Amino acid sequence: MNSTIFLLICENLKEEIETALMLEGIKNVEIKSYICLEELKNDHHDLDKLLSAYKNQDNYVILLSSKCIGELTLKSNLLKKKDNIIILDSCTELFLPDTLLKSYIDKDYFILTAGQLKNSFKRLKRNQDCCKKIAKLPAADIKKILLLNTNIDKKINKKVADFSSYFNLPYEVLPIGLEYLRLKLNHIINTSRVKKERENTIKEIADMNRISANYEMAFDLVKKLTLPKNENEVFNDIYQIFYSLFLPKKIIFVTFEGNKTKMRITKPANLKLDKEFIKFREMDKIYELLTDENGFIIKIEYKNKTLGILKLEEIEFSQYLNRYLNIALIISRISGLALANARVYQRLNHTLDKLKESNDELERFASIVSHDLKQPLSTIIGYMSVLEKVIKDDVKIPKSPEELIEKCLSGALYMDTMITSLLKYARLDKVDNQFKEVDMNEVILEVKENLRSAINESNSTIIKNDLPVIQAIELQMLQLFQNLIDNAIKFRGENPPKIIISAEDQGDQWKFSVADNGMGIDKINYLEIFKPFFRIDKKNKSTGSGIGLSICKKIIDIHKGEIWLESEIGKGTTFYLIIPKNANK
Repeated sequence: MNSTIFLLICENLKEEIETALMLEGIKNVEIKSYICLEELKNDHHDLDKLLSAYKNQDNYVILLSSKCIGELTLKSNLLKKKDNIIILDSCTELFLPDTLLKSYIDKDYFILTAGQLKNSFKRLKRNQDCCKKIAKLPAADIKKILLLNTNIDKKINKKVADFSSYFNLPYEVLPIGLEYLRLKLNHIINTSRVKKERENTIKEIADMNRISANYEMAFDLVKKLTLPKNENEVFNDIYQIFYSLFLPKKIIFVTFEGNKTKMRITKPANLKLDKEFIKFREMDKIYELLTDENGFIIKIEYKNKTLGILKLEEIEFSQYLNRYLNIALIISRISGLALANARVYQRLNHTLDKLKESNDELERFASIVSHDLKQPLSTIIGYMSVLEKVIKDDVKIPKSPEELIEKCLSGALYMDTMITSLLKYARLDKVDNQFKEVDMNEVILEVKENLRSAINESNSTIIKNDLPVIQAIELQMLQLFQNLIDNAIKFRGENPPKIIISAEDQGDQWKFSVADNGMGIDKINYLEIFKPFFRIDKKNKSTGSGIGLSICKKIIDIHKGEIWLESEIGKGTTFYLIIPKNANK
């Protein structure tokens, strides 16, 4: 109840109100005053300027008289926005009860307080027009002047006599003192203070409820930090915990891995890392109190390694800054452990994913071995059994022993091709996968040299547009494009093969295409052809082992890219390859 109240009043009342407040023992009241409109030469008023200067003040009590400020100011938007304004018809309402005041007005009295007369008398000596405006003459509307003597001026009786003589009007002096004014002010000030206290209490309760809800949510997140999560989830949880607990207007959260920045979030979104933030990372201390910014900067550490830094400024309840810092230090330790665990969890998941991929691949290989390799082996065993009967039992058969041996040899060679292809596929990610700058123009020239015999035999035309230099594994690029071009030659249509290789720069990646005019591929086989040992024409073994496109798919996976195709039966096929520019990272 001791907060300062700002009281805005008409300048004519200032002396009487100051005296009444002193006599009543009302403290912590600061008085601001404005000049009465009735005493100005024109209707211009500067009250709006005064209100604008204090428009954000909540502890203002404004006492206004419509006669003092005029209709224009009463309609001011600044007044409409305030709920702590008391508007009087006349200043004299502060000095007499309403019924008594009305009885004098009904008798056509012009009522003045001692303070009003004292100030008006000073102006009267300087400017007679001013005095006319005060009384709003002609005097035909006024029968008598009534002075409310508040005993603030010992010479007031002479002044009222001179004043009434000037207007040729009788006067009367009513000795009222300051008793009524004291009671009135006491009521106004205390009512305002009680109202303000009530508003503050309601606001504090609302703030406490909001803080309590934020704390509950934040500590619930703290509990969940220990659960297995990926790093991105933990990062967002830590940010949300600190934001909910301390409600800063500015927050920066950055995590590191080694010397590199890993993740970053700021509020507002356009905040930049200042020199203080960068310098703090190199310091030995874990935290620093930012008194001027009403915040702090703190490290997220685990086993003496800085995993992240949080900087908070302009926290909502800065009076609890030291207490908040203690809470932040505890949470930062939990956060450090949670971040470290998340990174281990991610590595573990990555290892498990790799293991699953290996298991899936092993299952595919087992299926291939049990099916694709079993078939030629069964053929060989069958022919060998027949050959054994021919040799042992001299059984006659339609085919000669030489033909049977040739069939067995053919099956064995086919098995050898399949096993060799399978080993190539399996070893793709086991060999030295060194990424380096690879000139794709040189790669295509080498492919053409390797396939020269097939190209000449089929009368193929290979058109190479200008190709880029990319970051890749050179040997694998050679395998990739050799398999695609070799397939285009093998699966040709009626016309001689025409193969076009081109590339397009798509910003952070290269898009290659290998287009041919061959026999085309049915849509139902678009995905199947990338599986090991899949052949469209299963009866024709001369078309290869069926693992070439599987090798292409695996090479693209190693380069973190994509491969797909578009085709039309009888018109040709185009294979599209995406290779990221940062595939080596």
